[in-house]
Amino acid sequence: MLELYSSLRPGEVMVLMIISMLGVLHQGIYIGSIWRKRKESFFEIFILLHLIVISVILRELNSAIGSSNILLMGYKNIRWFLGIILVGFAIYIYREKEEKNLLLASILVLVSLPINENLPYGFYSLLFILSLILLTARGMVLYLGEKKKQKIKISKNSIKEALDTQENGILFMEDNGNILLFNKSILYLMKEITGGYFRNGNLFWERLLELEEKPTYYIEEKNLLNLRLEDKSWQFTKKEINYKKKKVFQITAVDVTEEEDINQELIFYDNQLKKQHQDFKRALDKIQELRKEEAISRFWEYIHGTLGHYLSIIQRILKQKPIEVEDLKASMKSMNQDLRAIREVEPEKTYQDMVETFQALGIKLHRKGSLPEDKDISNLFIDIIREGINNAIRHGQSENIDIYLNEKDKRNTLVISNDGEPLREEIKWGGGLKNIKKRVEDLGGQVGVFLQPEFTLFIEVPSIPQKV
Repeated sequence: MLELYSSLRPGEVMVLMIISMLGVLHQGIYIGSIWRKRKESFFEIFILLHLIVISVILRELNSAIGSSNILLMGYKNIRWFLGIILVGFAIYIYREKEEKNLLLASILVLVSLPINENLPYGFYSLLFILSLILLTARGMVLYLGEKKKQKIKISKNSIKEALDTQENGILFMEDNGNILLFNKSILYLMKEITGGYFRNGNLFWERLLELEEKPTYYIEEKNLLNLRLEDKSWQFTKKEINYKKKKVFQITAVDVTEEEDINQELIFYDNQLKKQHQDFKRALDKIQELRKEEAISRFWEYIHGTLGHYLSIIQRILKQKPIEVEDLKASMKSMNQDLRAIREVEPEKTYQDMVETFQALGIKLHRKGSLPEDKDISNLFIDIIREGINNAIRHGQSENIDIYLNEKDKRNTLVISNDGEPLREEIKWGGGLKNIKKRVEDLGGQVGVFLQPEFTLFIEVPSIPQKV
């Protein structure tokens, strides 16, 4: 202390006092930011005490320089105590976590201890000043670093805040039902559905299963439960997860209102399709009583082709994610119009309509050659092409349909193939294929079907039809 008194001027002492107060301030703030780290925070508390003692010493030194009374306490004992404690703490923590900054801080405290006053004149004053400045700077740097780390570090609080921002409800619990973590959404649903709050997750799940009126359905093997709450549908699931070799269960509540509404619309349209199918069947039964076999066969071919055409489109729409309900409505409307207005259309126009319709669904028709000039054969080929496309989409999941048309030696040839999955079983001559075969043979033609390497339908009809 005598060396500091004799070597420092009043202005220098005042600057050191300000530095020491800044050191105390930053050290206190840093301790507050790491309070959860018990060992490190205790070490930093002793650093704070050391800085407080240094600040008191500088204040006494300033008073002594401004007066004739030279009474300098020095606080040797407490400074030695703090130095020994800090070194011991630093070594203990370093063996566990290898925190080098703790060893550096303890060294800075040691160089400012009174024993260093025995060094040549001026050295102690320099070490004292450097120790104070570096300890102050250390507290400031560590605080800024901790603040930056907390912004990017995932902590329990940040996880809780992230969960609370979720609209879906989530809850984690132990095997015995003890709740570990939950968010605000699950608390809201818990209150709205059951009328109260639960401290035990298992009791909450059991209460959901006991509800008699609100559940829409429950799948026991999947622990999946659907509930309707006011104008929203919620899907609750319970599943087991492994966390640090410990059994933990997760209950989630997901808002599935939109999906549920779409399902209800699909059910409605499915029922409509079934009803229309029954109406068509009754209409065909009446027609069979009034028309001859040929007329019935022709009408049935048109109905079968049209239905198959639109059912293929609807099947494609239902496989899209998300399902386009408006497209489904438009297809059903077009199907109703086509089935109610059976009319003669130019074969080429019919073919182009098929190209546009299926292209919008991602199915491409690749044609080589032109339709026959004979209208009967041309209409027959259009019906066959439609039936071939429908079968390729429904049974083979095709995306590319190849159509080859040729007229040679007074023979009209039609070949249809696709890139879908080949059939593994023998072809069954039923429904549309049976009618096509009969119509082709009635015109003196022949039909061939090949399953490998890809499904191929081969038709050959004479240019001048020969009624058999």
